[in-house]
Amino acid sequence: MRELRPDLRWQTSHFLNYEAHHAPLAYIVLALPERALAGTSVPIRVLVLRIIGAVAGALLLYFGAESLFSELGMCEPYKSAAVFCVLSSQLTWATIAHVANDWLAVSITVWSLTMAVRYWKRPHFQTAAWVAGLLSLGLLTKAYFIALIPAALALCLVMKRWKDLCVVAAIILVAAGPWYTRNVLRYGVIMGMQESRAGIDATEVIHAVAALDWPRVLVTSVRAHYGQGTIHSARFRPRH
Repeated sequence: MRELRPDLRWQTSHFLNYEAHHAPLAYIVLALPERALAGTSVPIRVLVLRIIGAVAGALLLYFGAESLFSELGMCEPYKSAAVFCVLSSQLTWATIAHVANDWLAVSITVWSLTMAVRYWKRPHFQTAAWVAGLLSLGLLTKAYFIALIPAALALCLVMKRWKDLCVVAAIILVAAGPWYTRNVLRYGVIMGMQESRAGIDATEVIHAVAALDWPRVLVTSVRAHYGQGTIHSARFRPRH
């Protein structure tokens, strides 16, 4: 890895890069320090990018979680205990401390929920714009934010704030619409992901949901995550 020449990045490759089809925002942010370190070896670049993503993601998540718990009416010491648990989870760090888009997507999710709760408690035009803006940033970070669009629009509908509904829809269409329009025009699918391009559509996902043994899946997932965390703990435990 250390001996790979930096100029190899400009050569075409026959391998498909899975991350290349993801929304671009988180990668644009990381591209700035990565370009500044273009002359260094791959391990050094990866290490620096992981540190940047982890620190930025942790700070955004910390302040977002504090704001969310405050909006939910959680008082001390329970709010601090909840934030501590979030930041103590090994899966939190496994998510935000690798070179991908999750370091930004997780915190945007928390901030979007914070603004949604605030809008529900104190509906205001400016708060609706914040909800739409954060969702747009999320859509430009990761495609799964598409699932939150109906929830944001439904929130305005339930509260019968039609002006806010139009503003939320307009902001999302203007800010994130061009990227997903590009996916449809270039790849034929709105999300642009390789699994979607391979023909795994929503119908197959729905059929899989009905066919899965959910109790067994949940137990297996919990055991797998716990086992993975135990392995990481043992791996980095100091030896005496």
